[in-house]
Amino acid sequence: AAVGQATFLNWCFNYVIGRYFLSVCEAVGTGGAFAMFAAVGVVGGIWMYFMLPETMGLELEDIKHLFSDPYPKAWWRGYNPSHDRERCKDGDDSTTEGNDASEDSDASDSEERT
Repeated sequence: AAVGQATFLNWCFNYVIGRYFLSVCEAVGTGGAFAMFAAVGVVGGIWMYFMLPETMGLELEDIKHLFSDPYPKAWWRGYNPSHDRERCKDGDDSTTEGNDASEDSDASDSEERT
């Protein structure tokens, strides 16, 4: 699904650039048009750097928990990736389900041994 969304947005932005590039060139010149589109790219890069967390080395469950928050790397809330990893590993995550069946079988196994 994400690849389809990315492709769709890519085509949408390609259309916008193709549709308005000549109009912008006539209004501000070729250099101004390139500068304007470059500025949009730079702003997007800055947003990605400050708002999207690094996921390298995280397990899929940790990434799922990380992106359950709409602003996972919000600098105004004191983002701490190690705290998120510890919380996921401790089982404090409300999105992960406990493994009750294995706990019950472990308890019955220990009763049979005694």
